[in-house]
Amino acid sequence: MKKGCLLLYLALLFVKGQSQTLPSGFAQQVYASNFNSLMGFTFDNSGRLFCWEKEGKVYVINNGVRTTLLDINQEVYNVTDLGLIGLVLDPNFLSNGLFYIYYIVDPKHLLNIGSQYDDAGNGGTMARVTRYQADAATGFSTIVANTRTILIGETASTGIPCTSFFHMGGSMKFAKDGTLFISVGDAATAANNDIGGFDYGSRTVSRGIMTAAENIGSYRSQNLDSHCGKILRINATNGNGISSNPYYSGDSPRSPRSRIWASGLRNPYGILPIPETGSHNPDEGNPGSLLIGDVGSILFEEVNLATS
Repeated sequence: MKKGCLLLYLALLFVKGQSQTLPSGFAQQVYASNFNSLMGFTFDNSGRLFCWEKEGKVYVINNGVRTTLLDINQEVYNVTDLGLIGLVLDPNFLSNGLFYIYYIVDPKHLLNIGSQYDDAGNGGTMARVTRYQADAATGFSTIVANTRTILIGETASTGIPCTSFFHMGGSMKFAKDGTLFISVGDAATAANNDIGGFDYGSRTVSRGIMTAAENIGSYRSQNLDSHCGKILRINATNGNGISSNPYYSGDSPRSPRSRIWASGLRNPYGILPIPETGSHNPDEGNPGSLLIGDVGSILFEEVNLATS
């Protein structure tokens, strides 16, 4: 959205053209405004607001003052559905300042193919999950130097393949046991019945981002050797899969199989752990029940419940 407004509603929503009387003690106010392509926002436990834009910027708003915390615009592929999609604060953010972002990497940045390129002809890249540390000494308004850590996608061949301009998911939530859930779409095009072989898929293979066995369009969601079309569950410290994941391999903890918690999803754009479910121990493989909003195709949308 252009010049969108983030509204903090301490009230009932207003219906356009309809006057409503608010209950006593409620008010409606603009909390922050003048954003470009605002994707989402979250609060830390002190009430400080963090919000992020699709083009690759993260802001912190404290006592009405907005500061740019992070700007990786040159690294982010901001095209159609792609861009900086997800952000989550660490459960212990106020003590450690850690936050995590999910975004699509611009192919010219990833592959050093130069600044002159055609977006329409250069699909075929990957998504990356990266952790940063905000500095408590500056009110979490700056990044601590040298704390950028890539958890997924250190190189072109280790990222989450992106073969189209759609279906990349990108929601991240912490489970009760401290593991990190990441929702990933099947990376297939929404314009066709994608069974693989389209130009972008072939280009992704030729660039070493995806294997030929993954060039099967929507069916990647059923391929356990692909990150695509899955809910991933990882260690937020190093990006490894969790030993209690269903397909975990101690020989390859960073493989897609080791990271998969649920599979067979089209575009699980939003996820939400259900409170008061699950264990605090990640070794038990019980991170809690998870609601998954899976985007359908024209006629249907799904809400899935993953209980194990």
